[in-house]
Amino acid sequence: MRRLSGLDAVFLAAEGPANYVTHGMAVMVLDPSTMPAGDRVGAVRDYVRARIHLVPPLQRRLVPVPLGLDVPRWMDDPRVDLDRHIQAMRLPTPVTTVALASFVSDLAGRKLDRRLPLWEMYVVEGFENDRLCIAAKLHHSLMDGGAGMQFMASLFALEPDAPAPPPPGPQVPERQPGDLAKLAGALVSMIRRPLVGARAVERTVEAGIRVSRRVVDHRRRGGSSLTIPFSAPRLPFDAPITPRREVAFTSLPLDKIRGVAHVFEVTINDVVLAVVAGAMRRFLVSLGRLPGKPLVAAVPVSVRGDHGVEQANMVSVMLTSLATDLEDPADRLVAIHHAASEAKLLQAAVGSEALMEWFEVPVPALFSLATSLYARLRLSALHPPLCNVLVSNVPGPPVPLYFAGARLESIFPLGPIFDGVGLNITAVSSMETLDIGLVACPDQLPDLWDLASGLRPALKELDAARLSRGGAKTSSKAKRARQSGSSASTS
Repeated sequence: MRRLSGLDAVFLAAEGPANYVTHGMAVMVLDPSTMPAGDRVGAVRDYVRARIHLVPPLQRRLVPVPLGLDVPRWMDDPRVDLDRHIQAMRLPTPVTTVALASFVSDLAGRKLDRRLPLWEMYVVEGFENDRLCIAAKLHHSLMDGGAGMQFMASLFALEPDAPAPPPPGPQVPERQPGDLAKLAGALVSMIRRPLVGARAVERTVEAGIRVSRRVVDHRRRGGSSLTIPFSAPRLPFDAPITPRREVAFTSLPLDKIRGVAHVFEVTINDVVLAVVAGAMRRFLVSLGRLPGKPLVAAVPVSVRGDHGVEQANMVSVMLTSLATDLEDPADRLVAIHHAASEAKLLQAAVGSEALMEWFEVPVPALFSLATSLYARLRLSALHPPLCNVLVSNVPGPPVPLYFAGARLESIFPLGPIFDGVGLNITAVSSMETLDIGLVACPDQLPDLWDLASGLRPALKELDAARLSRGGAKTSSKAKRARQSGSSASTS
């Protein structure tokens, strides 16, 4: 039995009438030409069965504490019913992208059964050009994006017929403790909470001093790119959400993104943010709803370091401007680069220790009640939005990978949305593409595919700016070289 961390438990306690889907998803597109002939769904089950011991979270069941007096525990249980967790889904063939997205949208709005390990897979055959699709859903309390990529290396293979390493020993399920033992553990945690709270206050004060110094230094240098919380303009989808979800996905050429980053001397993440900014600006202009203030993105930042994956979630969040008030895409990219650089420094000053401590303080039952009241009273509509969009970019596999013998072609990640933050855009890079998944509430943002279709033109604009800037640099270098040669010949 292992106790969930406070942050891991938050993703469970935060689930309410509308925000009950705090899980992540991934839509994998596979080329089955290297799979053995026969039952593909059975092959997927056999493959996962042989490798599930390499991904321990897939073999854990939730053990709640009576009355919600303490965070739940994970119990290792290797007796996972794969016939229930991995199911075939028959869609009219050929399965189109729109039909696949419609199915995944419906799946994204369903709550996972907490009596079982908190994950599911749905196998869809007959996608475009006879591709195989797997829609995987996994609760955020099990792992964050960084841990997911680490586990991905274990679940996937480098060859289509690579054998799975055997488990190190017999897979024996843990025994679940009785209610009295659970209550005794909860009592110990409640005794510790004041000490944890005092430590959280101390670390918060220290973080506040560091942030104050950072802000003062920023203003002394005349900086203007620092983004503070709740400074985002309100958009139609920065509102209370309903349980309904809509997803969309697309892919962008990674070489174009790398080229833009190289010429403008910025990071890949900066370019991804600029692509999102360009698409959102185009989308809001088409609706006549572009605000004068720049949009704000919340960007998850891993603080895992060398900690491994025992704690499922080790993330912080930085807020950065998307510079959507600037019309020129090159100017917008440069502004985003400066804003993101300042945000990283501010996030480093804040640190993650205080936040992690605070998540350990509240009693889960009270936290769950508070989040439920927040949603029911629609309080997110009464204060300025924290941000306008969640944007996450996770480095993916740089080499070909195989799942059940089929080669992975694309993997579209899909993250959660919340009251007041009704749009999530998550990207995963692969060998040649950046695969992007978008999630929104259709009752607040009904035209998600229109927004998704603007990502490629936004990158095209940046690529044109890259060619223009690169040509100007080359011309400048050639001019300097000619001048240098002329000076040498004169002397």
